[in-house]
Amino acid sequence: MMIFDVPTDKSRVATYIEEELKQKLEKLAALEDRSVSNFLERLIKQVVDQAEREGRI
Repeated sequence: MMIFDVPTDKSRVATYIEEELKQKLEKLAALEDRSVSNFLERLIKQVVDQAEREGRI
């Protein structure tokens, strides 16, 4: 796996997940023609937006 330094103003978040879950995540991201990073950012935004609408944060 190659890691590229991409100029961005976004923060980096690292996590550990099971290999099987990672493989499924990669397939889902590919189905939407997105990087895993972009796919996860969209999912996280949806969860945060929902929490804000519900007044939880």
